[in-house]
Amino acid sequence: MSALHLLRHDHVDRPGGDVVHLRATVDALRMHDVDAQAATWEKAEGQPDVVHLYNVDLPLALALDIGRARRRWPDAKVVISPIFWPWDVGALLRSGEPAIWYRAGRNALKTWGTWRSVRRSLAAVDGVVSCSRRERDLTQRYFRLGARPHWYAVPNGVWVDATPPPPTAEQRSVFLAANGIAGRPSLVIGMAGRVEPLKNQLALVEAVAAVDGAALQLIGSRRPTRYADRVFRRADRRLSGRWAWLGEQRAEDMPAVFSQLDVHVMPAFRDVANLVTLEAAAAGCEVVVSTTGAMAEYLGPLVRLAPSYSSAAIAAAIRSATAHPAQPELRAAVTRFDWSEAGRALADCYAAVLADR
Repeated sequence: MSALHLLRHDHVDRPGGDVVHLRATVDALRMHDVDAQAATWEKAEGQPDVVHLYNVDLPLALALDIGRARRRWPDAKVVISPIFWPWDVGALLRSGEPAIWYRAGRNALKTWGTWRSVRRSLAAVDGVVSCSRRERDLTQRYFRLGARPHWYAVPNGVWVDATPPPPTAEQRSVFLAANGIAGRPSLVIGMAGRVEPLKNQLALVEAVAAVDGAALQLIGSRRPTRYADRVFRRADRRLSGRWAWLGEQRAEDMPAVFSQLDVHVMPAFRDVANLVTLEAAAAGCEVVVSTTGAMAEYLGPLVRLAPSYSSAAIAAAIRSATAHPAQPELRAAVTRFDWSEAGRALADCYAAVLADR
């Protein structure tokens, strides 16, 4: 069995979690005798049995890719991972941040305006692979498609064995000092994600400022935007000497970075099932996520939930996570989502789609 996972044309200039997810999926499939490749249209080789596409947020590109795949490989099956979650309009309005309103409103209008196009694309492919049962069911209901054959839920994964041992207090102190955090904070909180309104770093800065003795590490790319400038200015004002921006890190270095944290927080306004939360939990962190997305389906009560619009609620979730730690049970729970298991499950989905000729 062979599978082509289609990369974005700008995957080099704009790497992100979706590209990390795609490449890890390809590696996981290869562990189960699937001849998988990650490539753009121009560099795709051979005759794949399955063409795997990603993301309904770019509906025109998706429709074009489906048609292109049908013409180029008429015998191949086309599968899509929607990476879709409906917008929580109430949470967005309560955020009080105009930058978030603008960005979310623009994206929501795009989704609503192209609803028919996305619905046609989802109905036209041979299989749909969501990263949770909740995402699968929401996608079917939102686009009024009902229960259909070959709609699967395959959880995201994490390379559990790649996690290093926890650092000593001295090692962590050296690491923090090298990144601009002086002294020995009682609590180190981190967030991995590009700095943008929907990731909600402003609320996280306020939440960390409300937790006694806490320091913050932001990890991820930063584009020259007004929102990013506001995040950095507010962090300088509210967390002087107690925060650092590590910038974008290589995927292979992230386990070591996570091991330096006590709590990882993902307060995003819209998410599905982020890889960084699983990776942080595997590295020994307590984890806090917003109430959107499927992490509660993955980790149950071991993950702390907080509404993204409330910095006070995020701070309370951080305090709860440290007062009532879920580790090591949390790390044990994450082992169920090792990428090798995700690869096996996805290979089984491909086999079922291919069997339906």
